Amino acid sequence: MSWWRSRRRSVCWSSCCTTRSGSSCSGGRNEGGRGLISFRYHLVSIVAVFLAVALGILVGATVVKQSVIDNLTTRAGDAVKLSNELRSELALWQKFGTQSRHLLVGNELASQSFVIVTAQGVSLAYVDGVVGVLRDAGGSVSAIVSATSAIAANDAPTTARLAQLLSDPAGTAPGQLMMDAGRAIANRLITGPQADDDFLLNLTGGGFLSVRLEDAKQVAEVGGGTQAVVVLSGSTANAVVPPQQLFIPMLETLAASNHPTAAGETLQSTYPFVTLARRDRRIDGSIVSVDDADTLPGQVALAIGLHELVINKRGGDFGVKSGASSLLPGT
Repeated sequence: MSWWRSRRRSVCWSSCCTTRSGSSCSGGRNEGGRGLISFRYHLVSIVAVFLAVALGILVGATVVKQSVIDNLTTRAGDAVKLSNELRSELALWQKFGTQSRHLLVGNELASQSFVIVTAQGVSLAYVDGVVGVLRDAGGSVSAIVSATSAIAANDAPTTARLAQLLSDPAGTAPGQLMMDAGRAIANRLITGPQADDDFLLNLTGGGFLSVRLEDAKQVAEVGGGTQAVVVLSGSTANAVVPPQQLFIPMLETLAASNHPTAAGETLQSTYPFVTLARRDRRIDGSIVSVDDADTLPGQVALAIGLHELVINKRGGDFGVKSGASSLLPGT
Protein backbone atom coordinates (compact mmCIF):
# COMPACT_ATOMS: atom_id res chain seq x y z
CA MET A 1 0.00 0.00 0.00
CA SER A 2 2.95 2.29 0.53
CA TRP A 3 3.65 2.04 -3.17
CA TRP A 4 0.11 3.10 -4.06
CA ARG A 5 0.30 6.03 -1.68
CA SER A 6 3.51 7.26 -3.27
CA ARG A 7 1.92 7.09 -6.73
CA ARG A 8 -1.04 9.10 -5.51
CA ARG A 9 1.21 11.71 -4.00
CA SER A 10 2.85 12.56 -7.32
CA VAL A 11 1.31 12.05 -10.77
CA CYS A 12 2.91 13.91 -13.66
CA TRP A 13 1.52 14.36 -17.14
CA SER A 14 3.72 16.10 -19.62
CA SER A 15 4.96 19.31 -17.99
CA CYS A 16 2.38 19.40 -15.14
CA CYS A 17 2.42 17.32 -11.94
CA THR A 18 -0.33 16.59 -9.47
CA THR A 19 0.52 15.89 -5.80
CA ARG A 20 -1.39 15.69 -2.57
CA SER A 21 -0.63 19.30 -1.97
CA GLY A 22 -1.91 20.42 -5.40
CA SER A 23 -0.86 20.80 -9.00
CA SER A 24 2.14 22.50 -10.47
CA CYS A 25 3.49 23.02 -13.99
CA SER A 26 7.09 23.34 -14.92
CA GLY A 27 6.50 25.96 -17.65
CA GLY A 28 7.68 23.86 -20.60
CA ARG A 29 10.17 21.55 -18.85
CA ASN A 30 9.61 18.07 -17.49
CA GLU A 31 10.87 16.79 -14.19
CA GLY A 32 14.19 15.84 -15.68
CA GLY A 33 14.75 19.39 -16.83
CA ARG A 34 14.59 18.60 -20.58
CA GLY A 35 12.63 21.08 -22.87
CA LEU A 36 9.58 19.83 -24.83
CA ILE A 37 9.00 20.75 -28.58
CA SER A 38 5.91 22.92 -28.88
CA PHE A 39 3.26 22.55 -31.66
CA ARG A 40 4.45 25.79 -33.25
CA TYR A 41 7.82 24.25 -34.05
CA HIS A 42 6.12 21.14 -35.47
CA LEU A 43 4.01 23.34 -37.75
CA VAL A 44 7.01 25.34 -38.97
CA SER A 45 8.91 22.13 -39.72
CA ILE A 46 6.03 20.64 -41.70
CA VAL A 47 5.55 23.83 -43.71
CA ALA A 48 9.29 23.95 -44.45
CA VAL A 49 9.23 20.37 -45.72
CA PHE A 50 6.32 21.08 -48.05
CA LEU A 51 7.97 24.26 -49.31
CA ALA A 52 11.15 22.34 -50.05
CA VAL A 53 9.22 19.67 -51.96
CA ALA A 54 7.29 22.29 -53.92
CA LEU A 55 10.49 24.16 -54.76
CA GLY A 56 12.11 20.93 -55.94
CA ILE A 57 9.16 20.11 -58.16
CA LEU A 58 9.15 23.63 -59.60
CA VAL A 59 12.86 23.61 -60.36
CA GLY A 60 12.69 20.11 -61.82
CA ALA A 61 9.70 20.94 -63.98
CA THR A 62 11.37 24.10 -65.25
CA VAL A 63 14.47 22.19 -66.29
CA VAL A 64 12.43 19.46 -68.04
CA LYS A 65 10.17 21.99 -69.75
CA GLN A 66 13.11 23.93 -71.13
CA SER A 67 14.69 20.77 -72.47
CA VAL A 68 11.42 19.84 -74.16
CA ILE A 69 11.17 23.33 -75.65
CA ASP A 70 14.72 23.10 -76.95
CA ASN A 71 13.99 19.72 -78.50
CA LEU A 72 10.78 20.93 -80.14
CA THR A 73 12.52 24.06 -81.42
CA THR A 74 15.20 21.95 -83.05
CA ARG A 75 12.66 19.61 -84.59
CA ALA A 76 10.55 22.54 -85.84
CA GLY A 77 13.61 24.08 -87.44
CA ASP A 78 14.40 20.79 -89.17
CA ALA A 79 10.80 20.53 -90.39
CA VAL A 80 10.87 24.06 -91.80
CA LYS A 81 14.16 23.33 -93.55
CA LEU A 82 12.76 20.11 -95.04
CA SER A 83 9.57 21.92 -96.10
CA ASN A 84 11.57 24.61 -97.88
CA GLU A 85 13.65 21.98 -99.64
CA LEU A 86 10.53 20.12 -100.78
CA ARG A 87 8.93 23.37 -101.97
CA SER A 88 12.02 24.16 -104.01
CA GLU A 89 12.07 20.67 -105.48
CA LEU A 90 8.35 20.84 -106.29
CA ALA A 91 8.78 24.23 -107.97
CA LEU A 92 11.61 22.76 -110.04
CA TRP A 93 9.49 19.82 -111.17
CA GLN A 94 6.57 22.12 -111.97
CA LYS A 95 8.83 24.31 -114.06
CA PHE A 96 10.24 21.23 -115.78
CA GLY A 97 6.74 19.92 -116.48
CA THR A 98 5.52 23.21 -117.92
CA GLN A 99 8.55 23.61 -120.16
CA SER A 100 8.50 19.99 -121.34
CA ARG A 101 4.72 19.69 -121.70
CA HIS A 102 4.84 20.29 -125.46
CA LEU A 103 7.17 17.29 -125.79
CA LEU A 104 4.63 15.09 -123.99
CA VAL A 105 1.63 16.12 -126.08
CA GLY A 106 3.44 16.64 -129.41
CA ASN A 107 0.99 17.59 -132.17
CA GLU A 108 -1.86 15.50 -130.80
CA LEU A 109 -4.39 18.26 -131.58
CA ALA A 110 -2.91 19.81 -134.72
CA SER A 111 -5.38 22.11 -136.51
CA GLN A 112 -8.16 21.36 -134.00
CA SER A 113 -10.08 24.34 -132.62
CA PHE A 114 -11.71 24.50 -129.19
CA VAL A 115 -14.17 26.54 -127.15
CA ILE A 116 -13.59 26.65 -123.40
CA VAL A 117 -16.72 26.88 -121.24
CA THR A 118 -16.36 27.63 -117.54
CA ALA A 119 -18.01 29.65 -114.77
CA GLN A 120 -17.36 32.50 -112.40
CA GLY A 121 -15.37 31.33 -109.39
CA VAL A 122 -13.23 28.87 -111.35
CA SER A 123 -9.53 29.77 -111.20
CA LEU A 124 -8.26 31.69 -114.23
CA ALA A 125 -4.83 30.10 -113.74
CA TYR A 126 -6.46 26.68 -114.08
CA VAL A 127 -8.31 27.73 -117.24
CA ASP A 128 -5.17 29.29 -118.73
CA GLY A 129 -3.25 26.09 -117.97
CA VAL A 130 -5.73 24.09 -120.04
CA VAL A 131 -5.58 26.66 -122.84
CA GLY A 132 -1.79 26.32 -122.75
CA VAL A 133 -1.76 22.54 -123.11
CA LEU A 134 -4.26 22.65 -125.99
CA ARG A 135 -1.96 25.06 -127.80
CA ASP A 136 1.12 23.02 -126.92
CA ALA A 137 -0.61 20.09 -128.62
CA GLY A 138 -1.08 22.15 -131.79
CA GLY A 139 -4.67 23.22 -131.21
CA SER A 140 -6.25 26.66 -131.09
CA VAL A 141 -8.81 28.22 -128.75
CA SER A 142 -11.45 30.51 -130.22
CA ALA A 143 -12.77 31.87 -126.92
CA ILE A 144 -13.39 31.31 -123.24
CA VAL A 145 -17.10 31.48 -122.41
CA SER A 146 -17.81 31.94 -118.70
CA ALA A 147 -21.19 31.76 -116.95
CA THR A 148 -21.65 34.56 -114.42
CA SER A 149 -23.40 34.44 -111.06
CA ALA A 150 -26.46 36.05 -112.69
CA ILE A 151 -27.32 32.78 -114.43
CA ALA A 152 -27.78 31.19 -110.99
CA ALA A 153 -29.65 34.15 -109.45
CA ASN A 154 -32.95 33.68 -107.62
CA ASP A 155 -34.33 37.23 -107.70
CA ALA A 156 -37.43 37.81 -109.82
CA PRO A 157 -36.11 40.53 -112.19
CA THR A 158 -33.02 38.47 -113.14
CA THR A 159 -34.89 35.20 -113.61
CA ALA A 160 -37.53 37.04 -115.67
CA ARG A 161 -34.83 38.36 -118.03
CA LEU A 162 -33.27 34.92 -118.38
CA ALA A 163 -36.66 33.30 -118.99
CA GLN A 164 -37.34 35.81 -121.76
CA LEU A 165 -34.02 35.08 -123.47
CA LEU A 166 -34.71 31.34 -123.26
CA SER A 167 -38.35 31.74 -124.34
CA ASP A 168 -39.38 29.97 -121.13
CA PRO A 169 -42.71 30.71 -119.45
CA ALA A 170 -42.76 33.47 -116.86
CA GLY A 171 -42.27 32.11 -113.36
CA THR A 172 -40.07 29.17 -114.41
CA ALA A 173 -38.03 28.00 -111.42
CA PRO A 174 -34.40 29.21 -111.29
CA GLY A 175 -33.04 25.65 -111.32
CA GLN A 176 -35.02 24.81 -114.44
CA LEU A 177 -33.83 28.02 -116.09
CA MET A 178 -30.21 27.00 -115.50
CA MET A 179 -30.79 23.58 -117.04
CA ASP A 180 -32.52 25.12 -120.05
CA ALA A 181 -29.68 27.63 -120.39
CA GLY A 182 -27.12 24.81 -120.36
CA ARG A 183 -28.93 23.01 -123.17
CA ALA A 184 -29.39 26.22 -125.17
CA ILE A 185 -25.70 27.15 -124.89
CA ALA A 186 -24.75 23.64 -126.01
CA ASN A 187 -26.99 23.89 -129.07
CA ARG A 188 -25.47 27.27 -129.93
CA LEU A 189 -21.94 25.82 -129.71
CA ILE A 190 -22.94 22.85 -131.87
CA THR A 191 -24.64 24.78 -134.67
CA GLY A 192 -22.78 28.07 -134.54
CA PRO A 193 -24.42 31.51 -134.67
CA GLN A 194 -27.63 32.28 -136.48
CA ALA A 195 -27.45 35.05 -139.02
CA ASP A 196 -30.04 37.31 -137.43
CA ASP A 197 -29.85 36.43 -133.74
CA ASP A 198 -26.84 35.18 -131.76
CA PHE A 199 -27.83 33.53 -128.50
CA LEU A 200 -24.31 33.95 -127.06
CA LEU A 201 -24.44 37.68 -127.72
CA ASN A 202 -27.88 37.90 -126.13
CA LEU A 203 -26.74 36.12 -122.97
CA THR A 204 -23.59 38.23 -122.86
CA GLY A 205 -25.60 41.42 -123.24
CA GLY A 206 -27.91 40.28 -120.44
CA GLY A 207 -24.97 39.74 -118.07
CA PHE A 208 -25.39 35.96 -117.93
CA LEU A 209 -22.19 35.15 -119.83
CA SER A 210 -18.82 36.76 -120.36
CA VAL A 211 -16.82 35.94 -123.49
CA ARG A 212 -13.05 36.34 -123.66
CA LEU A 213 -12.00 36.10 -127.28
CA GLU A 214 -8.75 34.26 -127.92
CA ASP A 215 -8.11 33.26 -131.54
CA ALA A 216 -11.57 34.34 -132.70
CA LYS A 217 -12.02 37.94 -133.76
CA GLN A 218 -15.69 38.16 -132.82
CA VAL A 219 -18.35 36.17 -130.98
CA ALA A 220 -19.89 35.12 -134.29
CA GLU A 221 -16.76 33.01 -134.90
CA VAL A 222 -17.19 31.11 -131.63
CA GLY A 223 -18.70 27.63 -131.88
CA GLY A 224 -19.83 25.49 -134.76
CA GLY A 225 -19.30 21.92 -135.84
CA THR A 226 -15.52 22.20 -136.22
CA GLN A 227 -14.86 23.46 -132.70
CA ALA A 228 -14.68 20.94 -129.87
CA VAL A 229 -15.94 22.01 -126.46
CA VAL A 230 -14.01 21.76 -123.18
CA VAL A 231 -16.08 22.42 -120.05
CA LEU A 232 -14.06 23.29 -116.94
CA SER A 233 -15.24 23.47 -113.35
CA GLY A 234 -13.94 22.93 -109.83
CA SER A 235 -12.72 25.08 -106.95
CA THR A 236 -11.83 24.85 -103.28
CA ALA A 237 -14.59 27.39 -102.59
CA ASN A 238 -18.33 26.88 -102.96
CA ALA A 239 -19.61 26.81 -106.53
CA VAL A 240 -20.86 30.18 -107.77
CA VAL A 241 -22.71 28.38 -110.57
CA PRO A 242 -23.80 24.82 -109.66
CA PRO A 243 -22.34 22.54 -112.36
CA GLN A 244 -25.02 19.89 -111.89
CA GLN A 245 -27.68 22.37 -113.02
CA LEU A 246 -25.84 24.16 -115.84
CA PHE A 247 -23.00 21.97 -117.09
CA ILE A 248 -24.49 18.47 -116.80
CA PRO A 249 -27.47 19.31 -119.09
CA MET A 250 -24.95 21.01 -121.40
CA LEU A 251 -22.82 17.85 -121.56
CA GLU A 252 -25.89 15.69 -122.15
CA THR A 253 -26.87 17.82 -125.15
CA LEU A 254 -23.35 17.83 -126.58
CA ALA A 255 -22.98 14.06 -126.12
CA ALA A 256 -26.37 13.39 -127.75
CA SER A 257 -25.12 15.22 -130.86
CA ASN A 258 -21.77 13.36 -130.83
CA HIS A 259 -20.04 16.72 -130.62
CA PRO A 260 -16.39 16.34 -129.46
CA THR A 261 -16.47 17.32 -125.79
CA ALA A 262 -14.28 17.10 -122.71
CA ALA A 263 -15.04 17.83 -119.06
CA GLY A 264 -12.34 18.88 -116.60
CA GLU A 265 -12.29 19.31 -112.85
CA THR A 266 -9.64 20.49 -110.38
CA LEU A 267 -7.95 17.88 -108.22
CA GLN A 268 -8.95 19.48 -104.89
CA SER A 269 -12.43 20.65 -105.88
CA THR A 270 -14.87 20.77 -102.97
CA TYR A 271 -17.89 20.08 -105.19
CA PRO A 272 -18.38 17.36 -107.81
CA PHE A 273 -18.64 17.80 -111.55
CA VAL A 274 -16.69 15.16 -113.46
CA THR A 275 -17.84 12.40 -111.13
CA LEU A 276 -21.45 13.42 -111.80
CA ALA A 277 -20.86 13.22 -115.55
CA ARG A 278 -19.34 9.75 -115.18
CA ARG A 279 -22.48 8.50 -113.44
CA ASP A 280 -24.70 9.84 -116.22
CA ARG A 281 -25.29 7.17 -118.87
CA ARG A 282 -26.15 9.84 -121.42
CA ILE A 283 -22.65 11.29 -121.03
CA ASP A 284 -20.22 8.60 -119.88
CA GLY A 285 -18.26 7.00 -122.70
CA SER A 286 -19.16 9.74 -125.18
CA ILE A 287 -16.80 12.40 -123.85
CA VAL A 288 -13.36 12.72 -122.28
CA SER A 289 -13.41 13.39 -118.54
CA VAL A 290 -10.38 14.40 -116.47
CA ASP A 291 -10.67 14.89 -112.70
CA ASP A 292 -7.22 16.47 -112.15
CA ALA A 293 -7.13 18.89 -115.06
CA ASP A 294 -5.24 21.53 -113.07
CA THR A 295 -2.18 19.26 -112.80
CA LEU A 296 0.41 18.33 -115.43
CA PRO A 297 -0.71 14.67 -115.62
CA GLY A 298 -4.31 15.81 -116.00
CA GLN A 299 -3.47 18.30 -118.73
CA VAL A 300 -1.49 15.70 -120.66
CA ALA A 301 -4.37 13.23 -120.25
CA LEU A 302 -6.80 15.86 -121.55
CA ALA A 303 -4.77 16.52 -124.71
CA ILE A 304 -4.17 12.84 -125.52
CA GLY A 305 -7.76 11.94 -124.63
CA LEU A 306 -9.12 14.63 -126.94
CA HIS A 307 -6.92 13.29 -129.73
CA GLU A 308 -8.45 9.84 -129.25
CA LEU A 309 -11.94 11.36 -129.20
CA VAL A 310 -11.52 13.55 -132.29
CA ILE A 311 -9.59 11.02 -134.38
CA ASN A 312 -10.88 7.66 -133.15
CA LYS A 313 -14.26 8.73 -131.71
CA ARG A 314 -13.37 7.11 -128.41
CA GLY A 315 -13.99 8.79 -125.06
CA GLY A 316 -12.43 7.96 -121.71
CA ASP A 317 -12.24 8.81 -118.02
CA PHE A 318 -8.84 9.76 -116.62
CA GLY A 319 -7.41 10.90 -113.31
CA VAL A 320 -7.47 9.65 -109.74
CA LYS A 321 -11.08 9.99 -108.57
CA SER A 322 -14.05 7.66 -108.68
CA GLY A 323 -14.80 6.36 -112.16
CA ALA A 324 -11.35 7.03 -113.66
CA SER A 325 -10.00 4.13 -115.70
CA SER A 326 -6.37 5.27 -115.58
CA LEU A 327 -4.16 8.28 -114.99
CA LEU A 328 -3.34 8.66 -118.69
CA PRO A 329 -4.90 7.30 -121.88
CA GLY A 330 -3.38 4.03 -123.07
CA THR A 331 -1.94 3.07 -119.67
